[in-house]
This record gives sequence, C-alpha cells and structure tokens, in this order.
Amino acid sequence: PEATTLAEKARESRPSLSEVFQVKGELALAQQDMAGALQHLEKAHQLDKSNPMALVIKGLTIWQQTFDHEKAVAEFEKAIEADELCALAYTRLAEIKLQFITTFDEANSVVELLNTAIGICREKD
Repeated sequence: PEATTLAEKARESRPSLSEVFQVKGELALAQQDMAGALQHLEKAHQLDKSNPMALVIKGLTIWQQTFDHEKAVAEFEKAIEADELCALAYTRLAEIKLQFITTFDEANSVVELLNTAIGICREKD
C-alpha cells in the first residue's frame, strides 16, 4: 500500500517517466494483478522505447500468466532490440527457448544467447 501510494505520487509528478510505470507494473504483479501489470508495462514501453526492462518484465508476466512462449519470446526479442546490452533479456529468452528445443541447432542458439549475456556481464580485460 505505501509503495502503491508513492508510485502514484511519482506518476502525478512525472507522468512521462517510463520507470514510474515500470514500477507500477511490478507493484501490480506483486498484487497478482496481471492485467494491470501488463497495462502499466506497455505504457512504460510506449513512453521510452529504449527501456528494455519493461519489456523483460512484460515477457515474464505473459509467460507466467498464459504460458504463451511465442508472445513471451517476442517481448524478450523487443527488449534486445531496445538495448542490445540488456543481459537479462538474453538470459530470459534463453530460458524460454531452452524448454522448447528439439534440434542441435536450436540448442546451439540457446548457448549463443547465454554466451552473449555472459559477454555483456564480464569486465573487458
């Protein structure tokens, strides 16, 4: 409740700040309001197309709510398009794809996604 009140005050103060709606989406998730979460996360994405986290959280929400892996994958791929350095988008995409691989090539593509995420996280020598 306090977090929700503070998030609403933030929205009133900064109605065009993407992160405010991202937080509101996360709060809606914590309250098991999946529809509200998706609405807030979509608004966050509309306000800032370069913010990948709203898309990552949206993809996870879709996956948890519907188990529609194609829609979840599409959100993670949009997150990578928004910010190719978002390691979390690569790891979540790999996790979903891992559950549906049937060929060596598909398995290799999952490994490549994880290697990309590792490369982003590592300090360059």
